[in-house]
Amino acid sequence: MGTHTENHGRLGGTAEVQRQRLETTQRDLTRMLGHPVAGMRPPEEQFDQSTLLAWKQAGGTYVFGANNGRTPSPEVVQVGDAPFVLLGRTVDDDFLTVRRAQIVDPQRLAADQLEAFAKVRALGGLFIMSYHSNMLAREKTVGALGIVARALKADTSVWLTTAKAATDWWLVRHRMETTVTRDGASAVVLTVRNGAASASPAASVMVTLPHGGRATLAVDGDLMAAPPGTARVRIPPLAAGGTHTVRIILDEGAADAR
Repeated sequence: MGTHTENHGRLGGTAEVQRQRLETTQRDLTRMLGHPVAGMRPPEEQFDQSTLLAWKQAGGTYVFGANNGRTPSPEVVQVGDAPFVLLGRTVDDDFLTVRRAQIVDPQRLAADQLEAFAKVRALGGLFIMSYHSNMLAREKTVGALGIVARALKADTSVWLTTAKAATDWWLVRHRMETTVTRDGASAVVLTVRNGAASASPAASVMVTLPHGGRATLAVDGDLMAAPPGTARVRIPPLAAGGTHTVRIILDEGAADAR
């Protein structure tokens, strides 16, 4: 649950004007829900630095809006004295398909969304299915939502989550620190530290191996599928300030490791 402002009017003006508006919508939503909301989608996806500061002061932690196609992944930006998350919309929503192109066939609409998901996934980004209740969720078109939901749920490699949970993880990820050192010719040592104030979930780290090497074993870690010349290691959840070290054995050192 997030805000689209108190009256759907485009945001702009001084930081004080925007702060008053966003405090109003935060207050109204808190009264209705019993708790404040973290996210905002600015009307017409228009915002500036003052918008981010005003929403942060109102208790927000992320904004979902256009990022000019810079990246399909969340971005951490500095707002005031703390990091803030921008979730960029990198694929089309139903304003283009339903409203402009007048597409109402659920199968066609679902295919467009799943194609967009495949694009974002190939880029290693975060897919946000953005739609309007007065467009895609109408009786003639709402079936597309079920098709997309069932397809994504059937893919066990997909993390189905909320924008708030993705933002919380990205802020923790921003504080994760990694170091890699050589251990002779046969191994590299990866150390991960959670520098955030909260625990981290299970994660993975991709390491580029020296001379295009191949990893055969991860001591105190699990190797995951990775492109040639790299090793992807699963890291367990870490408490705030916790560390975890993994020794990655390269192919010439595999015999010694055994």
